[in-house]
Amino acid sequence: MGIVQGPSADERYKHQGVERVIATRLEDNSRVSMGLAHPGMIVGSSVGLFMAVRRFILRYLSFPRPGFLAVRLLNDSPDSWTGRYIATQWLDNPWYIKPTLLSRWGPKALAVRFFGTGNLPSKNGQFRDEGYDIRTIGPGSMENKGQAEVDAMFADLKKRNMTATCPFNG
Repeated sequence: MGIVQGPSADERYKHQGVERVIATRLEDNSRVSMGLAHPGMIVGSSVGLFMAVRRFILRYLSFPRPGFLAVRLLNDSPDSWTGRYIATQWLDNPWYIKPTLLSRWGPKALAVRFFGTGNLPSKNGQFRDEGYDIRTIGPGSMENKGQAEVDAMFADLKKRNMTATCPFNG
């Protein structure tokens, strides 16, 4: 059996450097409770300068994300069969997600099955797989109620022929 040696001096130096950089991003009470040393003025200033330069570059010098890489939470057009919008992503519960093979057996679904809540998109399930419609948002007891009143108010506002101005400044 060989002798077990600890980390080399280079590894300890790198480890301390990483800890100090992490400590600059924490508040004092979090840093102390995690047992991290105060990062020091040079490390704190360097990390702060790096973050400020990064923020400036991303905000003013970077191109916007192209359309094909944009994050879309709802489909661009309603479903032709139901007339409702289908959500494309979900976190905890699959609200308005159509139950497809990928949404039920894909990598995310398997992770939810093994480590999460186990709530997956299902046909006629509790998470409204038919899609999203503004008239059906809210508690089940209030669903599809009050639509006649809203339509009447909308028609009344259309008759008034009001111009689109700020309600506070006229």
